[in-house]
Amino acid sequence: MEKGAILGVVEVNRYFLLPIIFVACIFALYVVVAGNAQTSAQEVYTLKVVNQQLSKEHAIAIARTLGIGGSPAERGNVWEFKDAIIYKYGAVKYLNRTLAFDTKNLPEEMPSKDRAMAIAKRYIQRLIEAGILDKNLLSGKLEVVEDEEVVAYRNGTKQRYVLNVHVNVPLEYNGIPLHGAGAKVRIYLSKDGKLAGILSFLGKLVPDKKVSIISKEEAIEKLRRMGYENAKIDSIELVYEVPPPHAMPTTILPAYVIKGRLTLSDGSVVKFAKVIPAVRS
Repeated sequence: MEKGAILGVVEVNRYFLLPIIFVACIFALYVVVAGNAQTSAQEVYTLKVVNQQLSKEHAIAIARTLGIGGSPAERGNVWEFKDAIIYKYGAVKYLNRTLAFDTKNLPEEMPSKDRAMAIAKRYIQRLIEAGILDKNLLSGKLEVVEDEEVVAYRNGTKQRYVLNVHVNVPLEYNGIPLHGAGAKVRIYLSKDGKLAGILSFLGKLVPDKKVSIISKEEAIEKLRRMGYENAKIDSIELVYEVPPPHAMPTTILPAYVIKGRLTLSDGSVVKFAKVIPAVRS
């Protein structure tokens, strides 16, 4: 073959290969970017509970905004009122048992769903103004629940009484739901919308350490090794697992909540919800 012909072939091959090289480079870049995105998606912050060490004066001021009277006694890390405890790091636990479990409330005497939510929002705002609840943690979702009691009489009639209406206020951090005994604010309301109690969240949270977490598939595999081999998985969700206020937590860690159904040896099926720690060891 002549030299010119050879050069022509080389030129054609070079221009033919350029689009292939370009596509290959784009694909390689996509792999790198996607890989980095996947890696970053598998890292989250642990959360630190800010220890505010509320003074007696501050605790009393918070109590008054919630309608709690009296003067507290200092017991370790809490300020203890007659019907309430205000933890020095910011949580509030108040339950007026006379109001919260009054069996004489008829359904029509209790606040409607809309009114209950409106009242709950006012108390949430007071917690925010008191500096013991970060408004950025609010998810915007409210759940209204009735605690009720049905009395059956000997003549065959029944009467339904409402012990209280409570409003659950779920919380989240950076789009990840908070889960567990201390993971929400709950407002108890009694007859005519009177405040019967407040169980508040832990207080202020700040990001602490960035940690690598296991994948959902790894979490399910951990679950199966715990005796759930034949479990039917209905859902799995990444959460922050929050201990109850009396546990005095200092750090909140990510976890997976796995819900499903388990078939027992006798053939019966039971529902379960299992919390699997998400931090990679």
